[in-house]
Amino acid sequence: MQGFYAALSYVWGEPQPHSVCTTKLSTYLESIDILLLPKTIRDAIFCTYSLNLRYLWVDTLCILQDLNEDKQREIPQMCDIYRCAYVTIIAASSHKVSEGFLHNRKKPVETLLPFWCPDGRLGTISVDESDGSARTLSSNDVEALLTAWRNVLYDYTRRAVSDPSDRLVAISGIAQLFQRSWGSSNRYIAGLWERNLSSDLLWYRNRPSDGSLVPGQFLAPSWSWAATIGCIAAGWDKKVGNIIWDVHSCDAIPVSDNHPLGQVRGGKLIVRAIMRDVTWDPAEPELFELKRPCSNNHAKRRQSNEVTAPSKGRERHIGYGYFDYDSAGIGADKGKAVVVSSDKDENPGYLTGLIVVPAESAGEFRRVGIFHVDGRFYEDEEAPYCDVKSWLDTPSTEAITII
Repeated sequence: MQGFYAALSYVWGEPQPHSVCTTKLSTYLESIDILLLPKTIRDAIFCTYSLNLRYLWVDTLCILQDLNEDKQREIPQMCDIYRCAYVTIIAASSHKVSEGFLHNRKKPVETLLPFWCPDGRLGTISVDESDGSARTLSSNDVEALLTAWRNVLYDYTRRAVSDPSDRLVAISGIAQLFQRSWGSSNRYIAGLWERNLSSDLLWYRNRPSDGSLVPGQFLAPSWSWAATIGCIAAGWDKKVGNIIWDVHSCDAIPVSDNHPLGQVRGGKLIVRAIMRDVTWDPAEPELFELKRPCSNNHAKRRQSNEVTAPSKGRERHIGYGYFDYDSAGIGADKGKAVVVSSDKDENPGYLTGLIVVPAESAGEFRRVGIFHVDGRFYEDEEAPYCDVKSWLDTPSTEAITII
């Protein structure tokens, strides 16, 4: 018989009473009770099965241990046995056969081994136990991962989920594959990636009617696309140039510690940013700035989640809002514009950020959409205009918590 097989290289370290011998050969040819085998060999069987290989070569089971003739015949062949193996499993961390090797352990010192390269030259190869997280991603790798995730989100959010609470659960397997590619350089937070967080937070919908809430049910923090139902476009479509705000923290609390990439039961995004009071027409995407009144209570008001009420003649059309769902779900027609980024020009021409409204708890807000304001001047009186320079010249930023 011929076929692909794995070979095990390991240290005995102790007697193996269940090795194959002449008295057990006929029984072992019928079947072998795997529970009688030491841990290292059981681990090797598991690895072989996981690699979709049918055969495993282990000296204690493939050489008759009580027959010198068999040893003399097989031992000279061991060089070819290992050389011809499809893969060799080296249980380097196991000091004796009963210890096994599939367990948490310190990273071993790298060892270089000789390896014949395809072009005939003799090179070296090193085997690393990591899943690739030691690897440094190139700029092309990063861009490829971001683009792939954007495409996944667009395709996934177009689909219906029977149970809305499974919105993060159903995509967690794919998220896990991406996590392996990112390695330790990135953290997955309720559907967003920390490495690209400012851009990820700018997901949006072209029409509020494309999205909906699930009344009385928490799906995810409001800043996550998983908080609503419906197709989204990822934030990369809205150019993110210079990141202006400071992210202090962004965390989500998983329902189960055993499934950190799955369903969550809470989360907070804490940032320090330039903010402006804004209002909007629930039926239209236009966004208007509310000029802040001058008063001694201004500093006190900034520490709460109060939004200044509009005064006649104080509204200015500054840009457009892309809301997560319709006005019934928003429950308000005024809130705050939280600036995330500007373009990279020396004199920035636009700003992009989140639209938030007060949440139930004092001092906290929830996201309801994103905004895009234009600082270019048009002769058309109906065209929006935002004094971007005055926004950027704001003497101080404000801390805000978004849940």
